[in-house]
Amino acid sequence: MTSSENENERPEPSSSEGPCAEESKDEPEPNFASENQVVSEVKELGANSTETSNASAEEVHDLIQAEEDTGNASEDDQEHATPALDAPFQLFAPALVPVEQRIGYVVFTVIALIAIPSTAPLLFLGWIAVCCVVSGWLALIAMFVFLAHFWPPIRYRHARWRLSDVGVEIRRGVFWKHRIAIPIARVQHVDVSQGPIQRLFGLGTLTVHTAGTKNSAIVLEGLEHEKAMKLRDELIAQKETLDVT
Repeated sequence: MTSSENENERPEPSSSEGPCAEESKDEPEPNFASENQVVSEVKELGANSTETSNASAEEVHDLIQAEEDTGNASEDDQEHATPALDAPFQLFAPALVPVEQRIGYVVFTVIALIAIPSTAPLLFLGWIAVCCVVSGWLALIAMFVFLAHFWPPIRYRHARWRLSDVGVEIRRGVFWKHRIAIPIARVQHVDVSQGPIQRLFGLGTLTVHTAGTKNSAIVLEGLEHEKAMKLRDELIAQKETLDVT
């Protein structure tokens, strides 16, 4: 057999190998542009999610802040709406002390001018009478000096007053404590007066007239005149509001 016949007898390639070879040759190259687009979309999704989470966090923070502000506002409203029963007590005007001291000096001088001449003839009754008279004079002088000079500051520190939505409350007394409460419902009318000595020191006296026979007139001496006028107006306004309601 010749070589030409051998070449003719060689097996032909199957039809399956041809298309595979063609497909392998025609296989498209990877599309890097589409991959980059996918990556950019993923990044955009991540950024959007981050912005969403930040926005949600900011919204939560705003809600918490709004709740805190609402709570603070409600607390402030409650404080303003609460009756002023917890209002602090106030002292009277400091000028009240020198006024009372000067009044005490005047009273002491008048009593001394009456007591000393009237007891002077007793000095001629002997040494015993002289000792008794002089001792009485010294005791009288010491008592009046204490009452006129030292007692007004002590009594001033133990006197307080305050105005609330319920009424006026007064506390006085060093050894014996006195507490006077005047409800707004019992107030009839209020007066402010000012004597000559009070006018020199800018003081005034507030008189509250109430219904009833006992303590029908409560007097607050030693207030500053402007404060007394303001207190009178506030009492009248509260009384009118109570009458309307």
